[in-house]
Amino acid sequence: MKTVHALGLLKPSNVLNLESAAGRPHVRRPWYVICFEPYHITHISFQSKYPLIISDATAQLNAFRVAGIAVQGPLVTAVLRAHILHKAPELLRPESTFKLSASWVKRFVRDVLNWSSRKSTQTARKVPQNGADLCELAFLRLVFAIRFHRIKPSMIVNADQTGVLLMPSGKQTYEVKGSKDVIVHAHDEKRQMTVVVASSSDGKILPFQSVWGGSTEASLPAKDAPRRGEADRLGFVYAHGDTRHWSSKETTKKWVLEVLDPFLERRRAEDPELREDPDWKAILFIDVWPIHIAKKLPDDFLPWMKATHSHIIVIFVPGGCICSRCRTSRVLTCLPQVPAFSSPPMWDSSALSNISSNRQL
Repeated sequence: MKTVHALGLLKPSNVLNLESAAGRPHVRRPWYVICFEPYHITHISFQSKYPLIISDATAQLNAFRVAGIAVQGPLVTAVLRAHILHKAPELLRPESTFKLSASWVKRFVRDVLNWSSRKSTQTARKVPQNGADLCELAFLRLVFAIRFHRIKPSMIVNADQTGVLLMPSGKQTYEVKGSKDVIVHAHDEKRQMTVVVASSSDGKILPFQSVWGGSTEASLPAKDAPRRGEADRLGFVYAHGDTRHWSSKETTKKWVLEVLDPFLERRRAEDPELREDPDWKAILFIDVWPIHIAKKLPDDFLPWMKATHSHIIVIFVPGGCICSRCRTSRVLTCLPQVPAFSSPPMWDSSALSNISSNRQL
């Protein structure tokens, strides 16, 4: 490994040979020597080689802060990537040694912009007093269904919705170090979409459904939008919400018909045992959202699932509960591997005790 001079910013007495210094853990080395690797572009060398990109991106990010827009890591990355793509696209090619990584962006924000991240306090979520019991019951419902119906991991799907801001905002932003007055506008920015994401217990990701406001095709992503063809080939689907961008009863049914059903059919086609089983079952593991648990009317989600998808067992994540192992409400990944049986076993208390003792909720 070659001696690094960090673009002439170090005195000769401070220049270290990284290979020889690797065995000297107590040597205090400046960060710009440590982070500089041969043939890797740091923000220091980047600034000297591409000053126009730095100046334009800095001006745009400063304009965001003047307007009160929250500037966070993903937004800084997007701005830098856009300017690089416009002025020096060769840096983003696969063979390029330049990597616009999160650590690179953090150093850029800290040393070039002289900004620091300002955080706000957040109230902890309240867990129900019987949260442990609710998690245990959900766990046992899953275990019973998996053992009794011999459901394979490929047929167990965990789904959830998440809002995606078209213009990221929040109470945290980058600002000049030492600033006393940090103003952020658009806290209640509602221009966003909802994305329904799901994965199976064996690690397969289902195509995304995005839900948008409006009622016409003009409010959905354009058919000639960048990478729209790739999204269509992957099976992504698009839908209109009820009155806004939120998932509704109809979009949830649409997700089952256009995403979940084709996914389960593909998994069955890949497995000869499932393909020949007329009584196959699957599990849909979802949260207790009002749309999901509605059952008063025949066309509500639960009665509709029972009438049209009797082979799919719907099990709910307990409301307000988290998994103490992974610190999320998606406990599916923490379930033990339940062995399959050649025939549905009789349920007995000893088997239940052995299984529940191995849980980690």
